[in-house]
Amino acid sequence: MFKKIITIGLLSILLIACSEPLPVDKKDYVGTWQSTDGRIRLIINNDGRMEYKNKQPNSSTSVSAPITEFNGPSFSAGLGSLSTEFKVSQAPQQTADGTWTMTVDGHQLKRLH
Repeated sequence: MFKKIITIGLLSILLIACSEPLPVDKKDYVGTWQSTDGRIRLIINNDGRMEYKNKQPNSSTSVSAPITEFNGPSFSAGLGSLSTEFKVSQAPQQTADGTWTMTVDGHQLKRLH
């Protein structure tokens, strides 16, 4: 049990150390994004870290990791085999009423203020 705790601690430190600031052209991604039903929340920080939670009726997904790569509007987060790709089909954009939206993995998210 003690080895498991140390391993988790070291992995956490390694993941924190790997984050790099977001590229200048990706600053619109920064913020707290949420689906209209509140089941999906994505937080992206200036320092390149992200947190993602997807709570569905029969399953739940949670990721807290540095963003490691952007491929067009999509991005990957994590380290090695623990990496996850987030497919962005609509990059962050501001609507006429001032609301920011983004579509990630098929879910439209709205930036919270």
